[in-house]
Amino acid sequence: MPFKKIMLAGLQFAVAILSLGAAAPSAFAQAKWEKLAPFPEPAEEILGSAAGGKMYVFAGFIPIWKPKGLVYEYDPATDHWTKKKPMALPSHHVAWNDGPDWDINPHFVGQVKKVTQSMDRPVVLICRSGQRSDSAARAAAAAGYGMAFNVLEGFEGAKDADGHRSTLGGWRKAGLPWVQG
Repeated sequence: MPFKKIMLAGLQFAVAILSLGAAAPSAFAQAKWEKLAPFPEPAEEILGSAAGGKMYVFAGFIPIWKPKGLVYEYDPATDHWTKKKPMALPSHHVAWNDGPDWDINPHFVGQVKKVTQSMDRPVVLICRSGQRSDSAARAAAAAGYGMAFNVLEGFEGAKDADGHRSTLGGWRKAGLPWVQG
C-alpha cells in the first residue's frame, strides 16, 4: 500500500515559545513584542494551529520526555488560555534509526503499534532531511498503516554544494514555524 506524503507548503502548523508569551498581531505591525499570558504549564515540543481567530496548542512532552496530550485554546482578544479535553493519544518519538551507528531500529513497527494502539491512526514522520522518515513511512505502510505520512525534505533538507543544510529545502527553508529550544 503506498504511503502518503505531506507537502511542506500544505502544512499550517505553528509552533510558539508560549512560556515566554506571544506577540499580539498589533505588535507585529509596530515591530514591537508584547508579553502576554504565559502558557499555563511546562511543556516541550508543542504543536499549534490557528483557526477562527484563536490559537490551539496541542501535544507536547513534560520536561522528562513523557508524552502529554495537552490541548489548549488561546484567545488573543482576552489574552486567556483555556484548557480543553486532552488528546486521546499524545504524540511520541519513535526512532527509525539513531546514532552512533545509525542501525535501523528492529522494533520500530512494534513500537509504533504500541504508541498508536490502532493501525487506523495517522502516523506523521519527520527527520532532518526526509530520508529516514521516508524509509520509516514506507515500513509503517508495509506493516498496514493506511495513513503513514512523510514530511518531504524533512526539517533541514538536503545539503547544498558547500555541505550546508537549510539552504535548498526542508521545513525551515520553507519558512514554516519552528522554535529552537
